Amino acid sequence: MDNMGKGGLSGSHKVTSPLVRWFKDSYQAKLSIGIFIALVIASFVLSQAEEIPVYEALLISFMMLLGDSTDATTSLGKGAIIVVMTTSIIFFAMVVGEVSSYILEKIINRGKVKVLKTYSGQGHVVICGMTSKIEGILTELRSEDLINIYPVVIISPNAADITFNDDRLRRNTYAIIGDPLDLEVLDKANVEAARSILVLSTDETVKGHKIYRDAYVSLVYKAIYNHLCDEDVAQRIKTDINVVLEFLDEETNLLPCAMGDSNEPEVYTTLIPGTSSKLTVEPIYLENMPRYLFIQSIIQGEVNEITHDLLSTKEVDTCEFYYYQTTKAMVGKSFNSVEKLFLDTGVTPVGVLRHVPAGNDGSVAGYEKADKVTLLLNPQKEIKFKNGDQLVLISYDEKDTLKACEILEKPLPEFQSKTMPDTKDDYEDELPFDRIVILNWNPYHVRDLINELAKICANVEKTKGSVKKLEVALLTRYEPSKLEPRLKKINDRVTNMLGRPMEDYISLRVENIGEPVSLQKLKIAGVTREDADKTRVVIVSEVNEGEESDLRGLHQLQIIENRISENMFTAVELMESKNFQFFRNTKANVVVSIEAFAEQLMAQAILKPYVTLIFRNLLTFSENTNEFYIREVPASFIGKSIKEFQGALVGYPVIFIGHIRPLAKKGTGSLSGSSVITINPKIEGEYEDVAGAKRVLKTDKFKKGDKVVVITREPELVDRVMNLVK
Repeated sequence: MDNMGKGGLSGSHKVTSPLVRWFKDSYQAKLSIGIFIALVIASFVLSQAEEIPVYEALLISFMMLLGDSTDATTSLGKGAIIVVMTTSIIFFAMVVGEVSSYILEKIINRGKVKVLKTYSGQGHVVICGMTSKIEGILTELRSEDLINIYPVVIISPNAADITFNDDRLRRNTYAIIGDPLDLEVLDKANVEAARSILVLSTDETVKGHKIYRDAYVSLVYKAIYNHLCDEDVAQRIKTDINVVLEFLDEETNLLPCAMGDSNEPEVYTTLIPGTSSKLTVEPIYLENMPRYLFIQSIIQGEVNEITHDLLSTKEVDTCEFYYYQTTKAMVGKSFNSVEKLFLDTGVTPVGVLRHVPAGNDGSVAGYEKADKVTLLLNPQKEIKFKNGDQLVLISYDEKDTLKACEILEKPLPEFQSKTMPDTKDDYEDELPFDRIVILNWNPYHVRDLINELAKICANVEKTKGSVKKLEVALLTRYEPSKLEPRLKKINDRVTNMLGRPMEDYISLRVENIGEPVSLQKLKIAGVTREDADKTRVVIVSEVNEGEESDLRGLHQLQIIENRISENMFTAVELMESKNFQFFRNTKANVVVSIEAFAEQLMAQAILKPYVTLIFRNLLTFSENTNEFYIREVPASFIGKSIKEFQGALVGYPVIFIGHIRPLAKKGTGSLSGSSVITINPKIEGEYEDVAGAKRVLKTDKFKKGDKVVVITREPELVDRVMNLVK
């Protein structure tokens, strides 16, 4: 990464100490020093003229400054007294002015974030840029369930206008006016002392197409890196720094180190030159990842809630991902050995993080000292721990994690993985529907949706030996001819990905249903009561329409629920999280808020590096990644404990992470909660559950109708293992 300094933003810049910056930027500092010098000189003159000790003259001057009076006998003494009185007037004028200004500022700026000229604290979070997501991000970072609440400094050209109604969001949150491309602004924000830096893709400085905004993000990162590499700045860096970069689309990411040989986005770490501190660079692609979540939720509706539980810091008593550094006892031992040890704890191991030197593979040109961070989630091979590895765990808090990991300090017994017979007979069809109806036109969402559905159909053929062709109806307010060029690109993309024509797996039909959508045209397109059990309706958000797109989706949903069938499976994608309130009393099976997911993911990435690697792995359909799978509990385990089932899976390439128990139907719709999901059941104790919801412990027994949540690479593995452990 040393070559970064050769770019257009390179060059040394003068860095001043916080004390010098304060004196330079504050008129109060200059005036106070002037008053002090005037008092010292006047006191010296007074002591000489009145023939009194200097300390007594200083005391008289100080008392006069506070409003006392005195008489002088000499002309020179009287002159000194006049100087002190004048200084006193100036001092009190400054005090009254500051107090009045403070009160007036509080009245005028009620609700606004405090604007600073410089920030001199440490361990803070710096956010570069201002977007609509920032309130949601701060809400996550200010959760009462977090042990540490970090100060937040926002750098923005519009910092003076940042307003939050919630006092919690304003508390310990500051703003600095300026562009994060400016090295002096970065210096004022004291980024070298920050624990995390988030760079948002914003249109404050760069407007237009998203590719230009993504280019701006990469430029801001270069400015940050160049600032940290300055010799004077490097001397002040004492801790590791995590940089999180928001890109809108992974295909437009311009980071030199972001794409590996497989063209997959990567996270990397490197030593900051001149320091022993590490810089972690973590790109987040906030158009792609929410779509992956949406697609998985269409197939299995509970995935949305599972992901929300693992991401949100606001929910009561939920799990997150934690990391534990490899101990000497773990080196050379298998992942399955560790997995077995944790059965008696409330912590679930799910993978390994490994740092791989990446300077010689060509994927990180110019970053010779960078290490690529590789996630081995649910390792299927006999993975042996190495020095420097980190164990990835699901746990309720850091205290529980550390307590459970005490067992890793002692010698570990070896445990071999189990052998699986090579059979395909047990595989269940992963698509429990024949038709997908997509309402509205969003080229990127439609592209990814068709792409992922085609992958699943191809996987069914691979495992079952037969092709299941899926019918996809695209219903929009546009004439089909207008969409033909984009649809051809989608067809070519899917065909190249599969190595076979898209038509072998997807039968695509495009129709214009007008605006607003009519009931008759929906029925003609195949959205009927008779086919409700075989059809899933997907309502996607339109590009750049925000709230209008969400309200259009609400109208379309109401037509389907009230005029066709409330039993129709519906999945709705929202642009703005605030509009979720409109869908609370609907019967939508899935409502995914792109903005809420993005806010939660970025907040988690600020608090913990590498978390985007985990969620990208879990939400992407491919042979090299894991997904969430939900299955009925095998009949042989009804009446047995959850711990027994989890223990039976150890050694197989399937990891148990959660339990689902259906609730009695009391609500008015699907969103009122039809089941209770327990991610990583505790071994003992109680949950801080909301009324009516009771989560399970590991020692609880399975009941008929219960389901389990597991992660693995392919659906056939789930069904084969389920049959093996019966």
